Amino acid sequence: MNILYLDFEYYNTAEPMLSVVCCSTLAVADDGKRTEFEWWLHGDSKQRDSFGVFLEACKEAGYAFASYNVIAEARAIYSLGIDPLQFKWIDLMLEWKQLRNGNYKRLYGKYIDPKGIPKTSYPPPIDELGKPIPKKMVAFNKRQNNSHTGTNLLSCIYNILDVNLNAAYKNEMRDRILKGGPFSSDERKAITDYAKSDTKYLPAILRIMKHEIMRLSGNKDDNLYFQRAFVKGEWAARCAVMEAVGIPVNLDWLKNIGRNAKDIKEGIISTLVADVFPFYEYDKKKDAWVEKRTQFTEFIKQQGLEKSWPKTESGAYSTAKETLEDHEEIPEILEYRRARDSIGQLRSFKEADKFIDVNPFEGEEDDHPNTEGKDNIFQRIGSDGRLRCFFNPYGTQTSRNAPPAKNFILAMSAWLRSCIQPPEGYAITAVDYSSEEFIIAACEAGDKSMEAAYDSGDPYVWLGKEAGAIPRNGSKLTHPEIRNEFKATCLAKGTLIRVKDCGFKKIEAVTPSDLVWDGEEWRECDGAIYMGEKEVIHVNGILCTPDHKFLTSEGWKDGEYLSNNRTICCRGVGDELPSSSWAEVWQLGCCLFRTISNR
Repeated sequence: MNILYLDFEYYNTAEPMLSVVCCSTLAVADDGKRTEFEWWLHGDSKQRDSFGVFLEACKEAGYAFASYNVIAEARAIYSLGIDPLQFKWIDLMLEWKQLRNGNYKRLYGKYIDPKGIPKTSYPPPIDELGKPIPKKMVAFNKRQNNSHTGTNLLSCIYNILDVNLNAAYKNEMRDRILKGGPFSSDERKAITDYAKSDTKYLPAILRIMKHEIMRLSGNKDDNLYFQRAFVKGEWAARCAVMEAVGIPVNLDWLKNIGRNAKDIKEGIISTLVADVFPFYEYDKKKDAWVEKRTQFTEFIKQQGLEKSWPKTESGAYSTAKETLEDHEEIPEILEYRRARDSIGQLRSFKEADKFIDVNPFEGEEDDHPNTEGKDNIFQRIGSDGRLRCFFNPYGTQTSRNAPPAKNFILAMSAWLRSCIQPPEGYAITAVDYSSEEFIIAACEAGDKSMEAAYDSGDPYVWLGKEAGAIPRNGSKLTHPEIRNEFKATCLAKGTLIRVKDCGFKKIEAVTPSDLVWDGEEWRECDGAIYMGEKEVIHVNGILCTPDHKFLTSEGWKDGEYLSNNRTICCRGVGDELPSSSWAEVWQLGCCLFRTISNR
């Protein structure tokens, strides 16, 4: 595979067009021959024209383009007046994300922290059921670092190649570039050398990641690996174009929110306390509202949830967003969660009259690239009044984008969306997919029954109706208990279950404190339940109990009444992805689905 590696330097990231400074390119032919070029593009129209001709020649010669975070490079190319979607892209950051996903060998280990300090992390110890043990419970782990390795280039290179790049030097060069031109001759040389210092490591990390991903997925076909990489890379390039277009907002309204944030916060809390439940208490000394743990604990007890409500390591009842979302059927919890979200989002509107250009593609905290500077939404608004933030493609396990809610207005509370203001004569609509992983799995498997379950709007009720347990006119409201029964499935010992924050666990190790993935969302469970020992039979190669239900061409039948030659409906993946995990099928399917929609 002929591959052209690129690394751009630029500034003015909030504007529709980046101010491109330079680009370092490294062409690696399939015979191993390497050719390096440094392109100084700032204020040099002739070099820009020559660079465009060079890219076109590389494309015609069959080169794929590779970079670490394609959104950055694709936006730079777009800013030069060249369509980035005409090229085949390999995003090394997305490959690194995939390699880390559930892979303890890469999810922990050597990394560079946000301050540029090299560190080493270790997987947390687990008990006999596979559950992580809190640090305070294990003496040898009290001083261990259980942080995940980062997704930035520094951490990737350090983890894979054991090369510790100089973070202080990179920060110094980046700060100079962000100040903009003019650049002296010495600065020009220093900046091009800086770009080149990253590019030279890209071929090595791609080679190693490709080998490990193929081994872990059971894939032995190089072409198949690159086909999958191109799908992800194309989506990153499309995100770059969407980012450049931006979201039109009413800047004056957003500034007004920033100036009145304190009053808005007080109004939200006082309304919650007066109309819902006193989760907050006014502290006269601090002259501010404060959350009261004792009040929250009292509410949990009033609801009779003392035993089932998740707790933190310290033993307090959890107020984590995920926990609150899982209990939104309780009206008070729903309003409490909404209030906390709105209050948290107000922090994005601080310093409303200050604009600071930041590079959204460098640095990070935890697993998410730092795109919001100092949590300020205004740093991401260009002079054209459009909001631009990093879309963070493949930011979730199932490949969804995960833009930071701090500066992605569509992820904020609904009342803030009124600040979106399309130009006169235009309208903007936000379209979301419902349970897209479920329908993508159905399409990949060619499972018409699963597609029908999705189309019904409630797969559990659909299954209950097909089994004859719920009447045809039944619903979630009329038969909630039976619907819940059809959420449960009897699975054999050793079956792997996806558990939040733990990857996969054997079913017998799942506990009531675990959140498990049901194909649509994370859900609470009762843990593994021992159902006793029963006789098992073989049906078309499937080991099951005699009363296990199978969907056949003649409807639902018990396993004991099926002969081995009867046709049953099976779910699986097609021959095109023979060795993929479900996570990888979902990732590729989601990406293809969105790419087709984007077209």
